Amino acid sequence: MEISDQELEWALEIKRTVEATPDLDNLNDMMYAHLAIYSKGNVERAMDRVMKMQALKEEYGILDTVEQARQTLGTVLGDYFPGVLLHFGFDQEMETSLIVYDFSRTDKQIFKCPNRVSTVIQAAYYVSHAKFSNLQIVRKGNVHIMECSGYSWSLNMFDLKITKRLLTEVHGSYPSTFYQLFMYHTPMAFNLLVSMMKRSLPENLKFKFQVGCTFAGRLNGFYAIPTPEAATQRALNSLCEALQIRYENERTFSLG
Repeated sequence: MEISDQELEWALEIKRTVEATPDLDNLNDMMYAHLAIYSKGNVERAMDRVMKMQALKEEYGILDTVEQARQTLGTVLGDYFPGVLLHFGFDQEMETSLIVYDFSRTDKQIFKCPNRVSTVIQAAYYVSHAKFSNLQIVRKGNVHIMECSGYSWSLNMFDLKITKRLLTEVHGSYPSTFYQLFMYHTPMAFNLLVSMMKRSLPENLKFKFQVGCTFAGRLNGFYAIPTPEAATQRALNSLCEALQIRYENERTFSLG
């Protein structure tokens, strides 16, 4: 992995700040580089993520191991939300990680059990970490594709309290970078709402959110083959392989 002179300068400054801060654990050099790219040298922004990420790991017992990840992801993807994850991998054309999921297979009833909430949050951390197996993906940001047909506002995951907690606990802690979101077969009302919201966005951000996308049939017909269970297992294996790459890069990467 390569890092520019500017990114190196940012990463070293973040590293010095972390190591000089009491009660903060030292990080590996790849994470310092990751934070540098994410924050574009904004040390205060990077430190906010460092502190929140450490708190997240401590609260939810995240060990940062492939073994724990496989067990947690297997429970969430296989037992809690079977069929929700259709595909995970590296897209050669886009040169970044790509995750495809079926929004209609989520179930907010799962979140009535506190232990299950903790497991989902732990799994969400590992998915985030797997998405950024190298620094090029951090620079580019990842791509999300969502199948939305069949989504039920009453049964599925759109719940303000649930959404706020997930956004705060994981997405508000992990230094994620985002490239583009494609939402397929979204309702007309949702398309109109997003179109109105996009009017207030800068031009360079509007392309990131693509709603009302169409496909000949549901995306499941393309990804969930030969069976939904096989697709889930492939995606789980790909997530764990990406985590192995990430952890190996963390072991070998050095800021010099």
